[in-house]
Amino acid sequence: MDSRLSQYVVFADALYEFWGDISEIVIHDLRKPNSSIVYIKGNLTQRKIGEATTNIIINELSKKPEERSRYLITDMKTKNGKILRSLSIFLSDEQGVYGCFCILIDPTYLNLVIKYFESFLNKNNTKVIEKEIVDKSDIDIPFVTERLIDEAISDSQVTVEFMQKEDKLKVVSRLQNKGIFLMKGSVERVASKLKISKYTVYNYLDEIKAEKTYGK
Repeated sequence: MDSRLSQYVVFADALYEFWGDISEIVIHDLRKPNSSIVYIKGNLTQRKIGEATTNIIINELSKKPEERSRYLITDMKTKNGKILRSLSIFLSDEQGVYGCFCILIDPTYLNLVIKYFESFLNKNNTKVIEKEIVDKSDIDIPFVTERLIDEAISDSQVTVEFMQKEDKLKVVSRLQNKGIFLMKGSVERVASKLKISKYTVYNYLDEIKAEKTYGK
């Protein structure tokens, strides 16, 4: 075997080991088309070393060099009528095309697998649960903060003008439980709504934290 072709034997062996019996890998020496097969792994076509190349390859080689494809993807019919999927890659150097590396696959088993998964994934037999995905960039953070503060004040059932320290502490505690103080600018907004300073809000948070830590 020509050394230029023998270097592809390892690829033929690896591909056949990967695909197994549903594949056939063939190396052709196209300098002698009537006995072009110099290496073959697999037995899908029942061909042997020394047999001729295919008409598909001959037809491609008969074209002008500038009109030829670097590879061909075709369907090939075997002697027993089985249809195989074929990939033929032409090998060339500065002197022109000298060989062809062919991969043939029997799609029968693959088609069975595809049909199985199509049946398995059939929407008529599957309940699909759709969830609404919210892009964080679409959320108006200031608006959400304002709404949560207003709700907390409303839940206290006391208007801000008549709130005592205890009432405002409860509002701040509710807001802390909702995680509102993780939002930027929330302390200032709460202070404005409750008509107190932001330092008072920080003091309330310290009191709430101390109460949770040590109890009353």
